[in-house]
Amino acid sequence: RFPRARSLANYWGLTPGCRNSGESNQRLGRITKAGSNTARWLLAQVAYQALRKDRLLREWYKRIKRRRGSGVARGAVMRKLATT
Repeated sequence: RFPRARSLANYWGLTPGCRNSGESNQRLGRITKAGSNTARWLLAQVAYQALRKDRLLREWYKRIKRRRGSGVARGAVMRKLATT
């Protein structure tokens, strides 16, 4: 059903929104939240458990959390899990 892993993340609404007019600087916004709320909630629960178990994923999460905040980092983990 999905040709690429990114397509699944897009279907669930985990990709950043983009409202550009023209070809100039690409400015990405918040995640689109276009998909199912339940699917995103379940993926968030899986992300919490994965962060508890996987040391490398937890370190990656902490680096993003320091730089961008916990909500953005949690969304990044959810998208990473959806695309793997």
